Amino acid sequence: LLFGGTAADRLTQVPLSQRAKSARVRGEATNDSTDLPACICMEQGSERKDSNDFVWWLCVQKGHCNYVRRVTYELHPTFTPQNVECSEAPFRLKRIGWAPFELGIVVELSNGVKVRTCHML
Repeated sequence: LLFGGTAADRLTQVPLSQRAKSARVRGEATNDSTDLPACICMEQGSERKDSNDFVWWLCVQKGHCNYVRRVTYELHPTFTPQNVECSEAPFRLKRIGWAPFELGIVVELSNGVKVRTCHML
């Protein structure tokens, strides 16, 4: 089974380093400065398109969007474009695919710090 279910069935946590957490960021909802959480959570979901393909998506979990400026997804070389930048919440990427691969994720926080991780689809 490629993705294992439907709609938000997997979470990936992007841990933030002490350097990333040391800068305070301004939340969108209020004018108060807030500390960054220990991690930014990403949600993944999928549904079967046909016998070979899946429609899959990945985005930043709703409660964490205020801490993120943009997310760059680094896809398998068979995708065009291979690098996709999302700069609006929920920073959602949706594609059609047929095989698992490791997806690179670069999360740029509101304070400008970039955090890199990967996620196996």
